[in-house]
Amino acid sequence: MRPANVALTPDMRHANLDSAGITLSGICLVHCLALPLLATLLPAAGTLLDEETNHLIHWTLLGIALPVSILALGRGSRILGSFAWLITGLVGLGLMTAAVIVPHSPVMEERMTLVGVLLLATAHLGNWFDPRRRAVAGH
Repeated sequence: MRPANVALTPDMRHANLDSAGITLSGICLVHCLALPLLATLLPAAGTLLDEETNHLIHWTLLGIALPVSILALGRGSRILGSFAWLITGLVGLGLMTAAVIVPHSPVMEERMTLVGVLLLATAHLGNWFDPRRRAVAGH
């Protein structure tokens, strides 16, 4: 924890956004992987969340992920002078959005979401640990 009289630098705020993006990606992964596993192991568990509730969860997580990720990855691209992580993240967000919007089978929705979340998490991790960011910040 930082002392109360120390202000957050732009680099610290940027790291906080990437940290939030990584956390959201982790929540998405747990949601996407745990529910099918739970439904497989416990047949009754599949009835706990109906299709409409599951869809609402996807919309909610996407609604949180979009602004956090675009802001974090956008700032990162300005700091780094590179759009690689932003493009990777946008592809992931695009897959996640298509999984929610485009009608298709639940299996396809799950696959698109997982690939999208993995790309987005990779982008946030790359953005956070990119050595160019440390050089720009003077570390």
